[in-house]
Amino acid sequence: MSNPEHPSQRLRPCEVFSLTAGEQLHYRVSDSRFQPTGLSCGQTLVAHPDVVIHEITLDSNAFGEYLFVTVSREREGQRYAMTFYGLGYHQPRERWITDKWYWYENNPIDRVYRQTLNKPDAYCQIQARRLEIADHSTDAERSHQALLLALFADGEEERRALPDWENLASLGWLYDGEED
Repeated sequence: MSNPEHPSQRLRPCEVFSLTAGEQLHYRVSDSRFQPTGLSCGQTLVAHPDVVIHEITLDSNAFGEYLFVTVSREREGQRYAMTFYGLGYHQPRERWITDKWYWYENNPIDRVYRQTLNKPDAYCQIQARRLEIADHSTDAERSHQALLLALFADGEEERRALPDWENLASLGWLYDGEED
């Protein structure tokens, strides 16, 4: 948090966006909190009147392919940015992520800030992705390894759990129950 005795100390973007302690701890927000469905528009993150949507891209990270939404909000004359990602396939867990959005804080990047998206158009892009994956996002059967990873990673922060999990897999310590 910012310190009133040291005004030069910046707020963290998660504070500017008023993320709850749980949302900060787990680096994710619910789908209903993220987008303008379910709650009144002023309560959702992207529909808040002070939030600007800068970029929506379909891209990949270490966990899989997701829709990335970069937003910003101004507070006390400074702009704070965050990127949320969801509506994608989590490869290690072998499941579609449709009910939550993970997030990370961004450093200010002029290239991104110069671009702004019209909110109704941005909502349409998000909804189009939701419809695109709807047929695939049902609960399909997952491998034993994916189920074990889900149990393992739920006990700690997933970003720290995945490398340990991959090390166990590379050592052959994980058995999927399938014969070669």
